[in-house]
Amino acid sequence: MTENELPSNLKGLWDKAKKSLQMKNYDYVEQLLSPIVKECPEFLDARKALRKAQLTVATGKKKSLLGGAGAMKAGMKIKPLIQSDPKAAMAALEDELSKDPGSKGLNELLYEAAMAAQLPQVGLLALDSVKQANPKDTGVLVKIAKHHESQKDWQAALDAWNAVTALDPANLEAVNGSMKAATNKSMADNELEKGGKKRDEDEAKDLELLDKEVATLTPDQRERLLERLLADYAENNENIIVVKKIANVYEHGNDLESALSYYEWALHLSPGDSAMQTKITSLKDKQRDSEFAQMEKELAENPDAPDAAEKRARLEELKKERLLQKVAFFKNEVERNPTDPQLRYSLAEYLFSTDQATEAIPELQRAKSNPHVRIKALLLLGKCFSKKNMVDLAINQLQEAEKELTGMDDTKKEVVYERALLHERREEKDEYLTALKQIYEVDYGYRDVAQRVESSYGEG
Repeated sequence: MTENELPSNLKGLWDKAKKSLQMKNYDYVEQLLSPIVKECPEFLDARKALRKAQLTVATGKKKSLLGGAGAMKAGMKIKPLIQSDPKAAMAALEDELSKDPGSKGLNELLYEAAMAAQLPQVGLLALDSVKQANPKDTGVLVKIAKHHESQKDWQAALDAWNAVTALDPANLEAVNGSMKAATNKSMADNELEKGGKKRDEDEAKDLELLDKEVATLTPDQRERLLERLLADYAENNENIIVVKKIANVYEHGNDLESALSYYEWALHLSPGDSAMQTKITSLKDKQRDSEFAQMEKELAENPDAPDAAEKRARLEELKKERLLQKVAFFKNEVERNPTDPQLRYSLAEYLFSTDQATEAIPELQRAKSNPHVRIKALLLLGKCFSKKNMVDLAINQLQEAEKELTGMDDTKKEVVYERALLHERREEKDEYLTALKQIYEVDYGYRDVAQRVESSYGEG
């Protein structure tokens, strides 16, 4: 139902509700929308606006255990009405949801009633309300995924299953659900027959594609190969060669979400495959980088948007979460491969990025014994000691790195620049300027070196 189809006696209420919503007069919004939702349960826009107002008002309020129990008790009295008169049950449940709009039990009952009334979008909104109140509840995410499956919205189902695996990577139901959704989506996109086999008059060409490197294929050839592989996968989803090939095709087509789903399934089929784990980690990094770039682009385009501050805070929170996840990942990798200096250096990098300089130091001291990462380790050691205000030790590490660097490449410029800043902190002007001039003589445009050097000639 659209707003134009509303009965005339409700259109005025809807117009007032929209204005009140813009003015953030949420209590009044609820008064205006409740009768609309009860009389026209299929008018989804009103229910969305009502729930937004209710959840906004409820945010920050202390939840009463007794209140929640009372609402559920009332909900149980309404439940028998769902089968006999689902729309009446929906109206009665709305009265209870006004007291606790994020109630999992009440929203699940509303979902049952909406589905019985053949209003799947209202049912989805009920589940989304629970998700909004508790975004880490994997139980409701599973229900959302299954709802989308029932509606054959495979992309939405895939997104929901992936949200579950992001919170609970060991959830096999979600892993399998993700695979199923990805397969059904691809089958729908490529117009495959239900059994997973597409009629193909040129079998020889398909077999030729299977033998080629995916990176060498054109987009059309990748699409054709994917059809063939998905048909094989539909017959046997535990053929790891097929699973990896599908993942590889999706990766080269830059469909990272689908690629991750299949790589994760491949890792499930072969749990000890460290190369596969590395591939998954790399793709997740790439996917997250893309998400961050999109968020930053939106903020740059709309810096004064009403929700800009909230989005910036969310972006910073996500970046911090990612760094902590990297710390946990590399700690695990170091435990499994304690003699690998590159892993220790990578762990130290993320420890330093999360303000754990003290914890990074022993990793770097072990890593610097390897010539392949020695200079990087000495530079980061200098930064760690600097962070701890141990300036003399920091300078020692940087000088040690300098001795081993011959030409003034980018690495040596960074080492010398960092040392210059340390001399500045100790008010050692001669050492500070001598270091900066080493860079100035070969790279005028490096950072703010020119400004620092030239301003020194104007002093006194």
